[in-house]
Amino acid sequence: MGARDTSIEAYYDAKTKGLIRKNEMTVIEVAHDHWRDEGHTTKELMELVGAKIGANSWNRIQDFQKVVKPLKEKGVLEELDKRPCELTGRNAYPVRLTYQMPVKIDHAESEKLILRKTVADQAKQIDFLKRQVADLQDELRRTKNGELF
Repeated sequence: MGARDTSIEAYYDAKTKGLIRKNEMTVIEVAHDHWRDEGHTTKELMELVGAKIGANSWNRIQDFQKVVKPLKEKGVLEELDKRPCELTGRNAYPVRLTYQMPVKIDHAESEKLILRKTVADQAKQIDFLKRQVADLQDELRRTKNGELF
């Protein structure tokens, strides 16, 4: 049994521990079964997964990226240098298996992103309210000067 075979067994173990979801495991299996130095673009992986499961339920690249991105964040997939996709001809960043155990994602970091977005949204609301106050102040000044009646 080679190092890659041992690693794929470790991924199955990580799945039972809840570190890897079922759909992530499907991508891992495909990347393992079709491993190559140059990796696979998202479109190439989508096609291989579709062939494995008999139909591609991830027919939108955005949906498929929701599976690939966490695998990159967990260190299971690594992003490689840009190259032309074999299916689309467009330059894309392929990924390949690292054969490293997944690292647990720090959800505190996700909470920071949520807080940043909330603060940004509140800052926009404050700016909007400031503009409304300025407009009302201008209207009040014009009313005092007898311009509005």
